[in-house]
Amino acid sequence: MPELETTEEITQDKNPSTEKTLVNLVGKLSKDEQKKLAAKLISDYDVDVQSRQSWMDKRNRWYKLWLCHRETKVDPWPGASNICIPMLSTACNQFHGRAYSSVFAPPGMVKAMPVEGNDVTRAKNVENYMNWQVLYEMEEYEDEFDRLLINLPINGTAFKKVYYDKNLDRNVSEYASAVDVVLPYRTKKLESARRIAHQIWLHYDELSERNDQGMYANFEKVSETAGKKDDSELSETRDKATGEEDISQENGLKLILEIHKKYKLFNDKTPQPYIFTVDYDSSTILRITSRTIKTGGKEHVLSYFIDYHFIPNPEGFYSFGFGHFLEVLNEMANTAFN
Repeated sequence: MPELETTEEITQDKNPSTEKTLVNLVGKLSKDEQKKLAAKLISDYDVDVQSRQSWMDKRNRWYKLWLCHRETKVDPWPGASNICIPMLSTACNQFHGRAYSSVFAPPGMVKAMPVEGNDVTRAKNVENYMNWQVLYEMEEYEDEFDRLLINLPINGTAFKKVYYDKNLDRNVSEYASAVDVVLPYRTKKLESARRIAHQIWLHYDELSERNDQGMYANFEKVSETAGKKDDSELSETRDKATGEEDISQENGLKLILEIHKKYKLFNDKTPQPYIFTVDYDSSTILRITSRTIKTGGKEHVLSYFIDYHFIPNPEGFYSFGFGHFLEVLNEMANTAFN
C-alpha cells in the first residue's frame, strides 16, 4: 500500500495569542491601494488557474472513470453500448478501505516520542491529549479524513486545512480538494509556494452572516447575485453524478478567494505572510489578516494547509494517483467489452 506523506503537523496548539491574527487590517490601506492589490491578487489567481487547465481536464476524466459515469454514445449508432468496467474505482475503493482502517486503528493516531528520560510521562500525556483532540474534540476530523482518503488515490494529491475557529474555541481540520487549492505553476513544495489560493464557494446569506460577526470590510460592494459560476467540466460531472443542478444564478454560490501570500504592506521592510480574503465578482478585498503568531518571544508562521501525496512526483508538486496509471487500461477494457 502506498505510503501517505505529509509536510506539516496535523494539529496546531491552541494559544490565546492567536487572537492577534484575527484582526482585520484592510482598513489600513487606502481605497486605491486596496483596488490595486485586489486586481493583482485576482490576476495572479487567474494565471494559476489557467496554468493547470490540462491537469483539471485529466482530473475530470479520472473522476468519471471512478464514478463509472458514461455519456450516451451516438457512434457508431445512437444508443450504442457504453459500459464502464470499474477498474479504477475498485483500486481506489480498496485503497480507501485499507488506509482508513490503518489510520484510525486503535489505540490512537498520534504517537509522541520522548527526547530525554524524564520526558516519557510527558510524551504519554501529550499523546493521550492529542488523540482525544483529533478523535473527539474535533468532531469533523474523522469524516473529513475519510473524504480525503477516497479522493487521494484518484489524482494523487489532496489537502487538509487546519485552523483555529474563534466561534468553536477549538482547532478545526477540514478536507480541501486539490481542485479548490490553486498553486502557481512549477511549485516544488507547499512551504515554498509563492502563493496559495483556496477557492471557497459560499451563498450570499452565509457571507452576510460572517459580515454581521465583524469579519469583513467593504461588504457593501458584494452583490447578492453570483457572477462567476463554477462551470468547469468537473463541476458538471459532479452535478450529473449526484443528480443536482444549479439552475439559478440569483441564489447561486459566490466565489471567495482566500489567498495566502507574502507581501510588503504597512511599511514592511521585507515581504510578510498575510491572508487575503477577496470577493472575485466585485474584485473587493474583504479581509486581511496576519499569518504569523508570536510564542516564546519568537514569531512563527501558522500552518494552515497540509498536503498529502499518493505516489510522489519527482519532477513536480502534483503527485500521481491510480488515474495516471489506469486510465488507458480502463478505457481499453471498456472499448474491448463494448
